[in-house]
Amino acid sequence: MLALVVGAVLMVLVVRVRRDSAREMQRTLPNPWADSPAVSATLAALGSQLAPGGTAGWLVVVLGSERAAAEALVASLHPGLPDDGPFSVNRLVGGAPVRLTGKVSQGVAAVTTVERLAGPDLS
Repeated sequence: MLALVVGAVLMVLVVRVRRDSAREMQRTLPNPWADSPAVSATLAALGSQLAPGGTAGWLVVVLGSERAAAEALVASLHPGLPDDGPFSVNRLVGGAPVRLTGKVSQGVAAVTTVERLAGPDLS
């Protein structure tokens, strides 16, 4: 009986340690968009659109910050962009269908406008 109790306690401790280790690893994973020129260009291009009351302000509310919104927009762009020049694509970002327009210049895509669409038009 004592062996069962000790075994159960040890199992709980092992599970707890593994869970804590997994959480710590998740916190330290690198952000692939941390130094992305596309995210920086998108933040600069959208400017006041990401502010409260701006056309993309809702996305900041959903994702928690302007940076997170820009990262989500840039992450949604690939694949399907031209190598260089303007683009207009429909994507699902922040749980909503949006039309993104912008420009690819020297391999860096910058979103310049975000238009929230009424329906699931993702063509």
